[in-house]
Amino acid sequence: MQFITGIDPKAVQLTIILLRQYSPQLASHLPGPSEYPTPGLELNLRLPPELIPEIISELNRIGDIWLQEKSITPQNKSRDTHRQKCLRFNLDEWIKAGEQSQNYIKKQLH
Repeated sequence: MQFITGIDPKAVQLTIILLRQYSPQLASHLPGPSEYPTPGLELNLRLPPELIPEIISELNRIGDIWLQEKSITPQNKSRDTHRQKCLRFNLDEWIKAGEQSQNYIKKQLH
């Protein structure tokens, strides 16, 4: 287990919501609804380092699913724009967490 620091709580909340719908098994490794972080505060998570690439991969898979859905109406186009922003934000946060994790592991090896 390793601490992941500085990840935006909104990203964790959005990730939990998405993973509960698309990958419940992976969601079970993240905090439950009663443990949702407070928005605006930096969050410290305790996660196995190998979980971060799995989360990133699953977020990409969710993006692929969304890309396959057709945008037919203006309302759907608006939905797609929000989905893109959500996914981009989440991926950015988890990639930063992954980089932090890799740096931590490198320091431990030296």
